[in-house]
Amino acid sequence: MKNLFKALFAVAVVSLSVFSCQKTINQSEALDESVATQRVMRGTSVYNGENCPSGPYLVTLVSKTLIAPGQWEWKWRIQKNALWPEAVQDLSHMDLLMPACMPMEELLSAAWSVDNAAWNSVSITPVEDPSINSNPNCAPIANPPSIKLALSSDGYFKIVISENYVIGFGQQAIFKSGSNTCQGYLCFEGINCMVPPPEDPGDGCSFSQGFWFAKPMSDANAWPGGSVTMGGKVYTAMEARALWWVSGNIEIKRAFTQAATIKLSTASGYMTPNATTDMYVNNIDGVLSGLPKLTPANIVTVNKSLSAMVRKSMGQWAGALGTWVDANHCERLESSY
Repeated sequence: MKNLFKALFAVAVVSLSVFSCQKTINQSEALDESVATQRVMRGTSVYNGENCPSGPYLVTLVSKTLIAPGQWEWKWRIQKNALWPEAVQDLSHMDLLMPACMPMEELLSAAWSVDNAAWNSVSITPVEDPSINSNPNCAPIANPPSIKLALSSDGYFKIVISENYVIGFGQQAIFKSGSNTCQGYLCFEGINCMVPPPEDPGDGCSFSQGFWFAKPMSDANAWPGGSVTMGGKVYTAMEARALWWVSGNIEIKRAFTQAATIKLSTASGYMTPNATTDMYVNNIDGVLSGLPKLTPANIVTVNKSLSAMVRKSMGQWAGALGTWVDANHCERLESSY
């Protein structure tokens, strides 16, 4: 009867997994937004040819966040599986397995916490855990080198890596518990080797025009160097921000603020030059280089002095940059400031 109950539970678990996996996260979200959707992944996977079923503990991806240029933080929560058919003991500890697709030099740090507030850093050198198969009452399992996390109950763990990977089901860990719960594998949402990283993860993300021009100035949105060069002319933050507040649909103002947004986001270290944005920024710079320095007093007159074709082009280039920013927006970072 006990075996029958376990078999029925396993069928239910797989059914839940099929339903849960139907939701996907698009890549623009995966760059820098929180993905704290608390999806419970109860599917099965394989490690070295062995089944990796849903276990007595559930691991949920809490967030994937771009916390600094070239630094992506992945954070998970682990807790007892309330649907497990037997009583679940507290963890002894957990060993995080890093995906084979990720070079270990990309791992920058690892830590665990019981409350998601106070964090305990651990060594990021993978080592084989001699205690995993130490219980004679539990069947031995494969025990590859791993990152040891000393979680003794429900809690959190996180890593920081230097490359951007997509989110998928396939991250794995080994849990160690008591003689009743034993040890085993956990499979959960995280870095997925089955899906390649974005084609150009080095482009990073851009803050919005509003962040640089409209948001009250603070340490968070201080302009790198205090100025931006547009069309070969240096504009202090105060001079450039004054242009933002000139009312009206002024093509040259839109082009100026969009191109300056890209330059400032690049200077801040959150994005790197790329062919798409460079083309439009260079076009805008080329037009501005033949014009006087813009001020709130002259920007409307200077805009009207341009031909209809140039004004239209400036508007189109500004729109193209805006589309790129929307698709590569440092939204989570910006909203936290």
